[in-house]
Amino acid sequence: MQGSANLNLMIKAARVAGRSLTKDFREVENLQVSIKGAGDFVSRADRAAEQIIKEELLQARATYGWLGEESEPIKGEDPTRRWIVDPLDGTTNFLHGLPHWAISIALEHKNEIVSAVIYDPCTDEMFISEKGQGAWLNDTRLRVSGRKRMQETIFATGVPFSGDENLAVSLKELGMLLPKCAGVRSFGAAALDLAYVAAGRFDGFWQRGLQPWDTAAGILIIRITAEPGIEAIEAVNPAKTGFLGGLGLPIIFSWIVGAFFAAGLAFVVGKVALGLRADYLAIATLLISEIVIAIIKHEDWLARGVKNVIGLDRPVPYEVNLQATEWFINLVAKFNSSKLELISNVADKQAALNQLVIEGSSVFVKLCYSGLFLIVVIALLIVTQKALYSPWGRMMRAIRDNEEAANAMGKNVVKQHLLIFILGSAIVGIAGAMLVTQDGLFTPGSYRPMRYTFLIWVMVIVGGSGNNFGAILGGFAVWFLWIEAAPIALFLINLFI
Repeated sequence: MQGSANLNLMIKAARVAGRSLTKDFREVENLQVSIKGAGDFVSRADRAAEQIIKEELLQARATYGWLGEESEPIKGEDPTRRWIVDPLDGTTNFLHGLPHWAISIALEHKNEIVSAVIYDPCTDEMFISEKGQGAWLNDTRLRVSGRKRMQETIFATGVPFSGDENLAVSLKELGMLLPKCAGVRSFGAAALDLAYVAAGRFDGFWQRGLQPWDTAAGILIIRITAEPGIEAIEAVNPAKTGFLGGLGLPIIFSWIVGAFFAAGLAFVVGKVALGLRADYLAIATLLISEIVIAIIKHEDWLARGVKNVIGLDRPVPYEVNLQATEWFINLVAKFNSSKLELISNVADKQAALNQLVIEGSSVFVKLCYSGLFLIVVIALLIVTQKALYSPWGRMMRAIRDNEEAANAMGKNVVKQHLLIFILGSAIVGIAGAMLVTQDGLFTPGSYRPMRYTFLIWVMVIVGGSGNNFGAILGGFAVWFLWIEAAPIALFLINLFI
């Protein structure tokens, strides 16, 4: 990686301080230490390393500010730039002879970390990153972990020492996480833990009570390594560009997409199951649909993170927009003119009009949805009626009435069954897409194919096979009973009790 002059300066300072610390690490038992807090030691090596880094950095960049763990902060002549340094992250490990400690150096520019170095002298691993240049471990570009299942992940944390105010809550968090992952490690060096997350060795890290010098360099390395994908997803603003996969088209086109998607899936299911007996076919269809739902619900290849989509655009106006539209306000005032004329006070009349506009907007949106629904139903009814009385429809009725005779006449009965199955599924796909846009919420994990398939069967049975008008009537009858079941039951309870 070709770094800037500042990054090269940081790497040089880290290596010089690393040589000094490595020499002291070999004689760790002879180090003079002073206790500055319970469990928080400051060694002579720590202070010497910070002095080395400060001299290297400030000698070359005298106008920059300074924030270090072991010395007072310095406000530089250039208020936009500041070094943030932890000369020895993992002091306790160092003093106990454990070879897991590091040097952390970060450069802040206008309150943003732009360059970072984390150096592990024990392994000679140099983690470096710079804004716009990526993140590297020596000569290898860093990649975060690609593990997809929580049970396979390993996390890192730092457990506070006894008496720390964060000890109780940290142990509680640890207890919550342990049963859900493959393990949690506490290595005692936050900067290295963060670097290991960026390198894919750990899947995540958390710790309470950290200071800026503990995390400044590590956070930048992780952000540069993992954030491009996150930023690409979060940069999509539905209010401006639509949702991922929408191609910027009106939401009503999703109904057509839903029809094609359901028809395509029906083709696959039909090819697999249509050779079965009718009762086996029904069972196979339901089981395959449940498998599809399980895949959508659990497979992470669909999306890294939440699969539900909320806030979908509407094919009809929003109530809040209607309430601020002049033509709609005038329409409500015209419809309620007699009621408003009875109010003499101007303020009261305006308040009453505002309330009527709010109520009217809700009614108007419901009427718009009802209008769209009727348009779709009427269009489907016209098409199905024409199909029913066409030569193809007469052939299908003949197959329905006597499959054996149709087979004997050379008709491909299985093929025609598949075609009907595909067409029916396409209609169900349109209905499902309409329901999603009405709710403004796509939650595939909550769908229940068996329940809705049963409803469709009941609608067809009530309406009668081959009777399009009866099928629609049956659908409305079942829908009405479905939504009114609870109120009817409550009415009967109150009536007889």
